[in-house]
Amino acid sequence: MSNSKKPKAIFAWSGGKDSAYCLNKVIEEAEYEIVYLLTTLNAEFKRISMHGVREDLLDAQSNSIGIPQLKVWLYEASYESYEKQMEEMLLKAKAEGIEQGSMQSIHSMGLADYTRRQLLLKY
Repeated sequence: MSNSKKPKAIFAWSGGKDSAYCLNKVIEEAEYEIVYLLTTLNAEFKRISMHGVREDLLDAQSNSIGIPQLKVWLYEASYESYEKQMEEMLLKAKAEGIEQGSMQSIHSMGLADYTRRQLLLKY
């Protein structure tokens, strides 16, 4: 358990360069304690949903960064399934005292807006 006085947060990790850049910025700003990297994976292919990065590379990234993962396994290709899985994971995170979330969305503000509206602001 951390003794940090900073608000606990999860970081939405896609495994790509934009994620790495944005996580670095969040860590440099030192306003939040990043407790987990949150990643959605396609259950059938065992790859990150956003970029198709293999799960073993995701594990290596997380180990190298030193922040544990929260993996959300997606079994169906639908927003309803995505929202249900994310809701379950975010409720678990909230039960651990995590009240903040951070994500990168350098090229897709629509995705960022959707995530804030549907997931992060609900909790």
